Amino acid sequence: MFTTEVAAFGQRTNFEDLDRNIEWERAARILDLDPRMVRRLHKPRMECVSRQECVAGVASLYVAAGPRNCGETVATIALESGIGAHDVCERERELQLELALAEVHENSAVIGVQLPSAGMTEQEMWELARQCVPIVSRVLGNTRLVPGDICSAAFANWMAHEAAQYGVKLNAPKIEPEKYCAQRHQSIAESVVQLSAMGLQEKGKKLRGARATVIGLDRMAWKCMQTMHDTGVLMVAVADESGAVIRKAGIDVPPLLQHLESGGLLAEYTDAEHALHSEALAVDVDMLLLGARETEITENNSATVGASIVIEGRSKGLDSGASDALNERGVLVVPNRLTRYLQVREEFVHRRPDAGLHGNQGELLKSAWQGIATIRERHGLALPTATLLLALQRLAENDRTSHP
Repeated sequence: MFTTEVAAFGQRTNFEDLDRNIEWERAARILDLDPRMVRRLHKPRMECVSRQECVAGVASLYVAAGPRNCGETVATIALESGIGAHDVCERERELQLELALAEVHENSAVIGVQLPSAGMTEQEMWELARQCVPIVSRVLGNTRLVPGDICSAAFANWMAHEAAQYGVKLNAPKIEPEKYCAQRHQSIAESVVQLSAMGLQEKGKKLRGARATVIGLDRMAWKCMQTMHDTGVLMVAVADESGAVIRKAGIDVPPLLQHLESGGLLAEYTDAEHALHSEALAVDVDMLLLGARETEITENNSATVGASIVIEGRSKGLDSGASDALNERGVLVVPNRLTRYLQVREEFVHRRPDAGLHGNQGELLKSAWQGIATIRERHGLALPTATLLLALQRLAENDRTSHP
């Protein structure tokens, strides 16, 4: 059985935890934000900690929620062995910013399930999902679950099925987990291509014929590579933890992806010159996509980056020192919260049971880019900082409507 404890969130955090690129106090001054709104964002509404013993150890449930209005709550759900209360708190703050940036007006929450490092059996996972239902329902009310990967998608479906048995309203995506994740990857890939095109246009270049490097490979990065290839981008360098390959005349992407999908390592690929990871980072290209979940560029190695545009994938690929250093060199850094724009629109608008198409997604992303450009020009800010300011500006507008 779960034991439950409810407490305030946020004692371990400060403004630097929210975004390392700028001080939030400065952002509040620039935008003339209501301090009450900043406090509500900084400190999510509650923490719900529940623990359940299983054969492999102890599983824990954490829930963080933002300011609440009437209506349904939309909650992302993540199952990880290393996730904790602090991580869930940070993700909820980031989720509020992403929703505001994408002009999505929803109650938001983050559900984090910390799994034992030794793993759990399927039966234990199902039992864990069953135990989560009454707690999530009590804390969040009617909830629509937005999973982060295949494992959490299956978990969300189990929760929704169990909730129906008890008359609790928990909704989950009604498609197969593998297809659901493939759609997430496609949304990221479309954002990457559109943002690349707008960034290149700013530098007087075109997308077709542009040269690119991808650092860090997973299925999301594979989909980005395929989409970039289909739009005429020339892939000249690819790297992951096993090594790197470079071919200045262009890597033939379909055979490379076929090799990787069949279980082959990048270091085993034969139709390109093998190189060090650092050499791939330094190749002179128009754009560099950071597809890994880990930080790839730090202040220490930022001077070696050969790209004129650096695009973060779904995770932060560089630290704040690297972002500042690249900006000083004139390198355009596209932050991951902007890269996830179309994914957020897809998950939080298009998949609502009552939702139709809410505008052209490409035009909405272009509008966000133009809004960010206005802030950059007005205040002399780097793209990541200006993106944060636009998100805060939109969040403040939502807050003024909800809390007049």
